Order: sequence, then C-alpha cells, then structure tokens
Amino acid sequence: MMFEGSVLVVTNQEIAAVVAFAAKDPMHENLHVIGVDPSRGIVEATDGHSLIMVAVKAGIGEPFLVPLDRLVTASKALGAKAPTNELRIQAVGDDVEMTSFGFSTRLPIPQE
Repeated sequence: MMFEGSVLVVTNQEIAAVVAFAAKDPMHENLHVIGVDPSRGIVEATDGHSLIMVAVKAGIGEPFLVPLDRLVTASKALGAKAPTNELRIQAVGDDVEMTSFGFSTRLPIPQE
C-alpha cells in the first residue's frame, strides 16, 4: 500500500549500495524490492541472508516498497540526464514517482 505524500531524496550512490543487497531473482517478490522509510530516513534491502540499511536525509510520510527493477531503471534514466545525482522518490496513490531536476517518471506499483 502506498501513502500519498511520502517522499524521500536519495543519491544514485545510496541507491546503488542498497540495490547490491536486494534479491536479484524476481520470483522472490518479497525480497526483490527496496524499502523506503521517509520519516526515519532509511532505504533498505535484503536478499534473505544479508541486510543493508542506508541512512539518508529524512523525508516525510509512511514507509513503502519500490520494486527493484523499476527503481534501477528510473535511477539510470534520470541519473544520466540530471545535473546532480539526487533522486526524489515520492508515493503518489498506487504509483511511485521519481524526479530529478525536471526529469520525471511515474511507475505503477503492483498491489499486494
């Protein structure tokens, strides 16, 4: 479930660190995601054996999950065009919106 208004700003380096620990096999749906907790300023992932929690600048809102492949795709697309490496991740209804200085993408999040 997504929460309207949940938002967090992360860098491509922080995303890369977390992505390295997420399960790569999409068949493991519960592990093939990145956890975003804006109010605590945490981005986290696990492959079932190892866990990483990266402290980032705190944002606002409730925790939500972002599918790994969608986050990686958006990060690469936006990162290549952005003058800085910051990526704003925001929950918008049942979608996650990722923005970086004028470039934006909105991806639907599958319902659980």
